[in-house]
Amino acid sequence: MRRTIRYLAIVLFLGSMIAAPRTMRYGAGQTAVDRLSAQLKDRDPKVRERAAKLLGEQGDPTGVPALAEAVTDLDEDVRFAAVNSLGEIRSEAAIPALVSGLADPAKRVRERAVDGLVALYVVLPEGGSAFNLVRRVTDFFSNPVEDLAVNPWIQVDERAAQGLKSALTDRERDVRLRAARALGILRAREVAPELGTAMMVGDRRMRAECLQAFAKMRDPANGETIAKLLRDTDDVTRAEASRTLGLIGARNLLPELRRMYEDDPGKDVRRAAFEAMSLMPEPGLAGLFESKLAGEDRRLREYAADGLARLPQASSAQLLRTRFSAEKDRRVTLALAFALVARQEMPYLQTLMESLDSPFYRDHGIAYLVELGHDSRLLPGYYPFLRNEKPDIRRYLCLVLERVGNPEAMEQLKPTMSDPVDEVAVAATRAYRALGQVKK
Repeated sequence: MRRTIRYLAIVLFLGSMIAAPRTMRYGAGQTAVDRLSAQLKDRDPKVRERAAKLLGEQGDPTGVPALAEAVTDLDEDVRFAAVNSLGEIRSEAAIPALVSGLADPAKRVRERAVDGLVALYVVLPEGGSAFNLVRRVTDFFSNPVEDLAVNPWIQVDERAAQGLKSALTDRERDVRLRAARALGILRAREVAPELGTAMMVGDRRMRAECLQAFAKMRDPANGETIAKLLRDTDDVTRAEASRTLGLIGARNLLPELRRMYEDDPGKDVRRAAFEAMSLMPEPGLAGLFESKLAGEDRRLREYAADGLARLPQASSAQLLRTRFSAEKDRRVTLALAFALVARQEMPYLQTLMESLDSPFYRDHGIAYLVELGHDSRLLPGYYPFLRNEKPDIRRYLCLVLERVGNPEAMEQLKPTMSDPVDEVAVAATRAYRALGQVKK
């Protein structure tokens, strides 16, 4: 019975990933899509609304033309159902209709049009909203910006990005916020100038959304735009801007971040500037990082270890091993393990893998393992943990391998696709399919 449930879960997941048409036939050659498309012209708006919803459940791209017409229906409920269904079908043929939905007079239709454009490229959470999944930007590390974003190898249609660009100036604040988040999820670098304008004229929440979007784009060219917020009067905004500069790798602004760390009156801002330096360190910062490894501020100890991890030639492994043995804070311990594994001290990989079993430290472990996994010399050390006795270690390691994006892991994932735990088997199957796309 358990194997049957697992098999069905995998089949349903794969079906949602490829949006396979679920075509049913009625009468002489008439399909369900034909029948429901006809009902979209019914005089009763309830009938039209029901038909629009069912076309989305069908998931058949041949239903897109009829739904596209329904996006201009006089009834708001019908328009909402049509836009929602276009997102569920996940076909780029729906882009023009979804873009037109961004101009709908009803706010909820415009919001769902934003979600629909995102849903073409990423699997949204239950309820179909990209806006409710990711928490506000307060700690980029405990809330990794990679949580919801297209894989780097996915090509997003320019029409989707251009449509969302127009929503940045929507009359409703919630739609503008949603559009900024969507542009980040789609990594729409081509609209960075408009996103920068929206950031500068928006309120604190809009600035936070735009900063997170810039972080997902990972383009150092946006550094000067983001740096304008380093002079903002709000401490949270200055801190978020500092972190974002680190995440995008704006190395030309390291002197400015050093100044922020030394002179800014806000303690959290100074921490954020230090963290940003640790994300893109240069050898000249090694002494500063080493001096903070045994300091009183545990977050600075953590970020110092992060910085040294990214400067593997700058400090001795013995120094890091000594601090690892003495450290009591779990996050700092993980950061030190990160630095040691970066120096090919492989016994410390166990510490990072064990974090995958903890809901409190899992995000940190995933981020470290993904970064380390880009070193092909280290990746083979990951594979034995796919057979670990703890299901969550196996499950989230599959996610790590998917994010690393190295197709060489596919062969190692094959046995895990038959894991006795359903969630693990589904995670392995998803990772295998994603790496298959990279290989192509």
